[in-house]
Formats: sequence, C-alpha cells, structure tokens
Amino acid sequence: MKAVFNLLAKDFKIEMRQKFAVNGILLYVFSSLLVVRFVFKEVTPPVWLSIFWLILLFAGINAAGKNFINQQKDSELYYYFLTSPSTLFTARWINNFLSMFLVATVHIAGLLVFFNNPINNIGNFVVAVVLGIIGFSLAFTLIAAIASKAQSSALLMSLLSFPVVIPQLLLLVKISNRALIGLEVTKSINDVLVLSSIIAIVGALSYILFPLVWKD
Repeated sequence: MKAVFNLLAKDFKIEMRQKFAVNGILLYVFSSLLVVRFVFKEVTPPVWLSIFWLILLFAGINAAGKNFINQQKDSELYYYFLTSPSTLFTARWINNFLSMFLVATVHIAGLLVFFNNPINNIGNFVVAVVLGIIGFSLAFTLIAAIASKAQSSALLMSLLSFPVVIPQLLLLVKISNRALIGLEVTKSINDVLVLSSIIAIVGALSYILFPLVWKD
C-alpha cells in the first residue's frame, strides 16, 4: 500500500504541475452539457439519464487514457523495474476512479444547474453511479494498458471499451431508471448483485491479464 500511495502521490504532483488532463476532461463535460442545453431547453427524465451516462462514459475513456497512452516508453521501463504489476495497476485504477468520481460530481452538478432534478430516489441513483465508476475505471484501466502497446492507441481504446462496458451499462441504466421513478434500492437488488459480479470478474481478469500486458 505504501508503493501504491507513492505512485498516486507522484501522479497527483504531475497533474498539479501540468493541469491539462483533468482540466481538459472537465472542459469536455462542461462543453457537452452546454451544447445539450442549447439544443434541448427541457429534457425528459430518460433523456436526462441518457445524457448523464453517455458523457460519463466518454469522459471515463479520456480519463483512463491519460495514464498509459500518454506515458513515455522510458517511464514504462522505469516502472517495470521499480514496482510490481499489481501495485502499478492498483495505483492506476485508484487514479482513474478518483478522476471519474470528480467528473461524475461535476457532471451531476452541471445537469442540476442546466436542467431540473428528475431523480426521485437519490440513494438508488448513488448506488448506480458508484458501481458504474468502479466498473468503468477497472475496465478502462486494463484497456488503456492494452491500447498503449499499439499504434492509434486512442482509437483502439474506444473500440475495445464498448464491448466490455455494454453489459455494465445496460444494468446501470435499469437501476437508474428505477431511481427515476422512486423505487427503493431493494427493488434493484438482483441487478445490483449481477452488476457487482460482473465488476468482480472484470477486476479479477484485470489483475490476471495486466502482468502479461505489462511484461510485453
């Protein structure tokens, strides 16, 4: 855990020095919401929900890509001898989780400013958002590591991401729809358990496959 913390602290210092990665993602979220506001003066609850998950999905892809795709090859070699693959993956996953959590917070705040709040059960919606951020950040971290080994990394990451996250996204939409109409979390317990199982499988496969990808 000390090594994970040190890697996170290093990434945080670099981000505070450069400030272009997170700022660029937040600008993407704000500009997307601004365009939606200009096009739709008012949105229905299903459209509100669709806007939220679509923008969060693409913002998550951009956030995860900055950790591996934009990294120099010399840095990869240095990390290879400095720490273990599981430690590096954990640090990068936590970094992506925190980035997506920040993006989701700003995104929700922007939606509430531009449009009315259609969520009738906040607790159910919070469960969906937290599970979504965990699942997306796990999948995107591994996919970013794979895509960084090839040319046209950004395009490859986008192509690889959608088949992995679509099962999660479908369940997240179902849980979120129940939050719109005010159902309790207990009404979504089966979907929550299935989604948690998918996230656990993605996480286990990530820790198994990442050492092979990193060794290459």
